[in-house]
Amino acid sequence: MLKRASILFLIAISISHCKTTENESSNQSSVIASKENLMKVKAKLLPNGEQGPFCETAPDFLFLKHQKSFSWENAFSLHWLSWSNLDVHDESNSGQRSMESSWGFDEIKSFEKRGSKYSLYRKNNVLYLTFRHSDNLTNWISNINVRAKVKTNHAYALGKQTLHSGFHNSLADLWPNLLNDMLDYDPNKSLPIYVSGHSLAAAQGELAAAGLANLGFQIAGTYLSGAPKVAGSDWVNAAKKLKSYGGRTLQDVTYRIQNGPDIIGRVPVHADARKIVAGLPEALFTGGDTNPILKKAGEVIYGQLSKNIGWILNLPDFDSMGTVYTFDGQGAFVGTSTDHSADDIKFWSDRIEELRQISNPIERARAFADFLSFHFVRYEKGYACTMLNHMIQKS
Repeated sequence: MLKRASILFLIAISISHCKTTENESSNQSSVIASKENLMKVKAKLLPNGEQGPFCETAPDFLFLKHQKSFSWENAFSLHWLSWSNLDVHDESNSGQRSMESSWGFDEIKSFEKRGSKYSLYRKNNVLYLTFRHSDNLTNWISNINVRAKVKTNHAYALGKQTLHSGFHNSLADLWPNLLNDMLDYDPNKSLPIYVSGHSLAAAQGELAAAGLANLGFQIAGTYLSGAPKVAGSDWVNAAKKLKSYGGRTLQDVTYRIQNGPDIIGRVPVHADARKIVAGLPEALFTGGDTNPILKKAGEVIYGQLSKNIGWILNLPDFDSMGTVYTFDGQGAFVGTSTDHSADDIKFWSDRIEELRQISNPIERARAFADFLSFHFVRYEKGYACTMLNHMIQKS
């Protein structure tokens, strides 16, 4: 009996040792976000410092880490992973796959249809799913197609109809192939999955994460940057409760990065903020004009527009979920929030007040364009550079 127990003990020790070794090798395969490594990435992304170009060249390595909580390493790395789907990097024509392989992925699957695209990566028994954001006319038509009555049996609809139809249509093109690839990599639905995207890709990612969770896949984290709202409050309330990896809910593992005055991350507007946003055209075209001629011209333009902005107040009740991580637009991290209605009200109140303080109409137009510029990746104050600088400050 003692001999038998000894053999079982030795087997248990061997199994334990194998598991420990596997975990350690998995951890060692990830690049640590040390100050030295972060500065190497910054040198690659900003080769000429403040002179630009800004964040155009992909980093040599990513800082992906599998963990149960939010991390800036994942936020930055997954943002770049999504960005790689545009196929527009200057990688000396080595191609997207070569670049992504250099980041240490074991396998990669991709599928593209009518301008929409996803890529699915496997590394150390962790899956990473990301989508392509807007880079063609079809994508932008999807962005503005905000009709919200959708009838579909796809799992990401959660049995609801209040979906952004443009985002739904773009994901529907990919959904059957995506499910096949997911089951090929993860037939037992047991592997942790990280979903990411920027802009349109963030919208597709949020819907896809809900659909996969609804089918029993294990969502470990959904990292979204510049993410527009995808559905009504009925869908959001159902999605929040879906079970995710590690016994958490989809609400717990959804992280939204908001870069200062980026407008795209605040549309479609939450119902509570619509009356405030209805004042945007007036602020944009009349603002703080002191020149009577300019003021009159602005009032005429606004008068014509005001006849056609009633639809703003009649949009469906779009909502969003997860924790928002907000920067102030100057690179400083402000904090987190889960009250998206209050966030929308404050955001749009601040933007409109900023416009009303500008007396020159040309300067107002520039200010409004600047709001949009914070949405872009290739910009000194864009998402990639902002997150990288924040990580360097924290290191």
